[in-house]
Amino acid sequence: MTTIKKTKKYILTAIAALLFAICLLIQANAEEVNAVSVSADGEVAYFIGIDEAIDYINKLDESVECTITMLADNAQVSMGWIKKSVTIDLAGKTLSDVTIGTSSAVTVRITDSSEGKTGKLLKKDGIVGISAYDNGKFIIDGIATNVSFAVNYGEESMLEIIDMTVIDTYTSIFIYTGTANIKGGDFAELSVYFSDDEESNASLKVSGGSYTGFTVQNGTVADILDESVLITDENGNFLNTSTDKINVKITAAVHTHDYNKYLSDEEYHWLVCACGADNGEKLAHSWQDATCTEPITCKDCALTKGDALGHTYDNECADTECNVCGTVRTELSAHTYDNECADTECNVCGTVRTELSAHTYDNECADTECNVCGTVRTELSAHTFGDWTETKAPTRKENGEKTRTCTSCGFLETACVDALGGLGGGAIAAIIVACIVAVGAIVFCVYFFVIKKRKK
Repeated sequence: MTTIKKTKKYILTAIAALLFAICLLIQANAEEVNAVSVSADGEVAYFIGIDEAIDYINKLDESVECTITMLADNAQVSMGWIKKSVTIDLAGKTLSDVTIGTSSAVTVRITDSSEGKTGKLLKKDGIVGISAYDNGKFIIDGIATNVSFAVNYGEESMLEIIDMTVIDTYTSIFIYTGTANIKGGDFAELSVYFSDDEESNASLKVSGGSYTGFTVQNGTVADILDESVLITDENGNFLNTSTDKINVKITAAVHTHDYNKYLSDEEYHWLVCACGADNGEKLAHSWQDATCTEPITCKDCALTKGDALGHTYDNECADTECNVCGTVRTELSAHTYDNECADTECNVCGTVRTELSAHTYDNECADTECNVCGTVRTELSAHTFGDWTETKAPTRKENGEKTRTCTSCGFLETACVDALGGLGGGAIAAIIVACIVAVGAIVFCVYFFVIKKRKK
């Protein structure tokens, strides 16, 4: 019985160890699975390799912004065709055996966000690594690579190299239709090949980069945008643009420093070239005294310190000619007083005025504090009214209205105009009718009671 128990114990221990090993294996595989991540529309998906990541983004809506980020070094035989604009971030990792192309008018940016820019893009031997096809665009920015490039099948197909370091000693660009635009990078030997078809509309534009050797074969150079890059033929003759199918080589132009700008500190100044190099000679400032209009100034570099002296006059408010430089001013300084309304002597020139400034108020009749000197008055000014103006005519039964305005402060006074009173037209007519009726009654009575009775 004891032996059976021990056997069960050993079996359970073995099973536990096996399960633990399986967990470790699953974890290791999981780390291997998460070699590539895709950020799209706020969600993140993980894939074994970049092939699967590209298949995934190709199925997404065109409006969704996508970023493929390398989480580990990854080797792929083929990455296929990209049908959607995307950013591929090497993130310091190495992507090997690269074969990738655009199959529609999309933009693919390959960059490296790592601090040391240690990401690498490596080609598969004998195969063009990156192909801008079908009016697509590749942007290479801040990576190290040894791949070759192709631009084809679309006049708008473009390869744009912003910054790239060539790992080996040689790389090449094949341009059949479209444009290769090289803005910068550290190249060793770079060869550019054009199509044999003279109507291919292929062009090469160079605006920067450093090169040990740059050869253009079987084609033409469309534009040289940077004057620091010279194109010469095999005999060393300078070419701005070439229409002949010849081999040309670009070499760095010889730069001659032109020290024409001063930099300075508090004690010294020195000359610098537009490229940033200085002439290595620091000289002490040559200070010139301050004048009425200029501060202390170095006569060489124009550095200044302090303020100008300003003009001086015997009478600062009345004189027109400066005592020092003789400049004649056309506008005199206004007199100033501690109390602008009450003081008589100017603080600047001492001139005594005989007429004081009147106090001013926002409301001349109601405000107590002067706007100029702040003096507070204890008695307010009486309103100065103009004539009355009737604004509402009175009627027999209703009062009218009239107003007048203070000419000093604008205060508006309103008064009542009495109603006209008296009888209206209807009342007068009623009285007339009543009188007529009364007279008629009197006449009737006289006739009936007096005249008629007499006849009897």
